[in-house]
Amino acid sequence: PHLTSKPTESEAFSARASSKCYRACPGKCTCNHKHLIDIQKKELQDLKALKLKVKNEFEEMQSQFQKFFNDIGSQVNEMSTKALGYHKVVEENRKLYNMVQDLKGNIRVYCRIRPAFSSESKNVVDFIGEDGSLFIIDPSKTLKDGRKLFQFNRIFGPTAGQDEVYRDTQPLIRSVMDGYNVCIFAYGQTGSGKTHTMSGPSDGTSKDMGINYLALNDLFQMSNE
Repeated sequence: PHLTSKPTESEAFSARASSKCYRACPGKCTCNHKHLIDIQKKELQDLKALKLKVKNEFEEMQSQFQKFFNDIGSQVNEMSTKALGYHKVVEENRKLYNMVQDLKGNIRVYCRIRPAFSSESKNVVDFIGEDGSLFIIDPSKTLKDGRKLFQFNRIFGPTAGQDEVYRDTQPLIRSVMDGYNVCIFAYGQTGSGKTHTMSGPSDGTSKDMGINYLALNDLFQMSNE
């Protein structure tokens, strides 16, 4: 068997140098060292040119990244400014909205006339005005003394449904979400329809829900928006 050994580092360097020398002095017994130095200078210049090219490309890439981040920053600032303006407009709209509600009156009184029962032979309602005026007649008195005028913000007749009654109350529910205190209650004698208006019939459908449930439903919907 033949034994082989790996070349040492100095031998490898000599081999590389000899190779360059061979390229510089092909076919010659003696090496032209000046020519070899010129080749090395040329390689060094190429390396410097490559370094400069890589440096320029890196600086160009760095400049592009900087421009990219600056553009993103400008867009974020623009969006922040628009968002701030939007919130200001929303807040102003809320104030104007509640100012309109205040102009309509902080205290509003509505009248709802329930349909007459079959046991009620006489109708006491004489006239319902579009301006909220209501004339009623007391059958136990003369026409002159028994006719009375009452004034309300609005009157709902016997045919008015739950949704129509709530529609006039609904704007106040928005004011609750804006931080205003709102109180809605029904007042009247037994059997006048208070529970029906505020809660709805116990065996009714969602269409028959009263003001309480309709208001709660709107509050939950607004809170989710």
